[in-house]
Amino acid sequence: MDFMLLIHFLGMAAWFGGVVAAMVVKNALEQRDGSRSMIAHLTARIYSVVVGPGALLTAVSGLVLTMQLAQRVGSDVMGQPKLWVMQVTGLVAAVLVVGIAVPTATQLTRVLSAAEGEWPPAAGRLDARLGKVIYVSIIIYVLAMGGAVLL
Repeated sequence: MDFMLLIHFLGMAAWFGGVVAAMVVKNALEQRDGSRSMIAHLTARIYSVVVGPGALLTAVSGLVLTMQLAQRVGSDVMGQPKLWVMQVTGLVAAVLVVGIAVPTATQLTRVLSAAEGEWPPAAGRLDARLGKVIYVSIIIYVLAMGGAVLL
């Protein structure tokens, strides 16, 4: 269980840290008049390499920890609402990141590569979707952390 907890915390650090890193990179490059294409490429790469795998590690290790907890202490602990808040919100946030944000980031990179330096309308829509999904997933992630703190 200790190893799985370590994996869970490392996944959470990569997930949240990657999102913060992407926001810092995006803001810093926008202030230095970086090209929108370069900014989108870098943030998409961060989501694909750091945020997505972090969310996946967090979700999978969380499921394993849940099964271990159920076997160890039984249904008394498993019925606590605080635990369910953490589990459900964490899974929803991970599904948003892995199922929508990472594929959107990958698609954005492909669209920009095909456009050869121009900013096509499809890139604007994908960038907006990516921003909204990440924003919502972070709010849900924070709710999951609230559930974890209450435990």
